Amino acid sequence: MTCNTFSGNGGDGLWLDGAAALTSNSFFNNAASGLVNMGASVIDARNNWWGNASGPGGIGPGTGDEIKLNGTGSVVFTPWALTPSFPACIPVLDAGTRGSMAFRLYPCAPNPVRRVAMIRFDLPRAAHVRLAVYDLQGREVGIVADGVQPAGSTTLRFDTSGLQSGIYFYRLDSEGSATRSAWS
Repeated sequence: MTCNTFSGNGGDGLWLDGAAALTSNSFFNNAASGLVNMGASVIDARNNWWGNASGPGGIGPGTGDEIKLNGTGSVVFTPWALTPSFPACIPVLDAGTRGSMAFRLYPCAPNPVRRVAMIRFDLPRAAHVRLAVYDLQGREVGIVADGVQPAGSTTLRFDTSGLQSGIYFYRLDSEGSATRSAWS
């Protein structure tokens, strides 16, 4: 999993229960921790930003978002990113700006999602948008919006009760611009 932001959650940023590779992600300003390994597997979480150049807290040596172990597994987190800049992510995330507001997709709330995901995005002008949800295999599992949305900031609700627990991506497309994010 790459190029995602897990930030501003009232609890943990991301829970994982199974082997995973995370790189070029940002974990910061989460109330409880940035990452929790819930299982017995090893999570490769090298080269991520933890909200502070000193690295992750918890099992890490730094003061950034914590890494916690709630199972018997482990997390490999060194080396970590010293800044939240990931040039490899720019082609996916850089949607450009038009007018006074940029095209932007925010992290969903809450994360982890517990039945309803609140997904916020900004549009510099009224436009046709398509906001879709995908599983880890890239299969579309839901459509949040497919139609004209007004300029400005919009928050939409997505009922996740029909989805199995896990990690999902959501992608916002609008007239030549695209961006994506993830939730667990």
